[in-house]
Amino acid sequence: MELFLGIETSTSNCSVGFFKNDILVDSIEEDNGFSHSEKLGLYAQLLLDRNKVKVSDLNAIGIGVGPGSYTGLRIGVSFVKGLAYAHKIPIISFTSLELMVNQFYSAKIEHNSNDILIPMIDARREEVYCQVYQNKEEPLSSIYSHILVADSYSEYVNQKGRILCFGTGSNKVISIVNNRNIEIIGGIVPSVLGMSNSISQKFGKKDFENTAYFEPFYLKEFIAGKPKRSLLIPE
Repeated sequence: MELFLGIETSTSNCSVGFFKNDILVDSIEEDNGFSHSEKLGLYAQLLLDRNKVKVSDLNAIGIGVGPGSYTGLRIGVSFVKGLAYAHKIPIISFTSLELMVNQFYSAKIEHNSNDILIPMIDARREEVYCQVYQNKEEPLSSIYSHILVADSYSEYVNQKGRILCFGTGSNKVISIVNNRNIEIIGGIVPSVLGMSNSISQKFGKKDFENTAYFEPFYLKEFIAGKPKRSLLIPE
């Protein structure tokens, strides 16, 4: 039997799961602000302890690599790299959008083959990170950064199906995009739930990351904000 630990921290949802083969048998999730640095290690240890598993028993560790929060991704990937390097365990990566598409299909949400699926991550202001699918296996686009405007996704209006948007950025679509074909699917965020039925398959294909050089998928370069005042000069 193959045993896997899954980690997802690309948004405010701190998600940890334990898998036997492709089945998620136990998980802990907390979407209560960005508490990953305080909670991630505790949740992972708790999950392993209550399933009577040691890190050295794991066949691989799955990790959500983004795009998403710079801080959340750094914490999650650094944590997984440390475990993987110390115990010589391979790393299996999933994009945050891939995880949401997997959840969409696992939830058996009503749709047809003509529907366009657009998972999206909030990238602040009117911007989202998104990817366009018409089926799970072959996305119609790569992952890209998109500033929402009134005619966003108008190129898919002539499709016979609907445009189904979901994820942490989808609520922006309602107020910005003028397209009656668009429907919002709630309740889907990046989570280890999306590793079910996939993590063992990737393990079988040896679809592993290079532990030493592996980095999060930020999509856009991180630019540190300028402090409002010098911390060296008292007010």
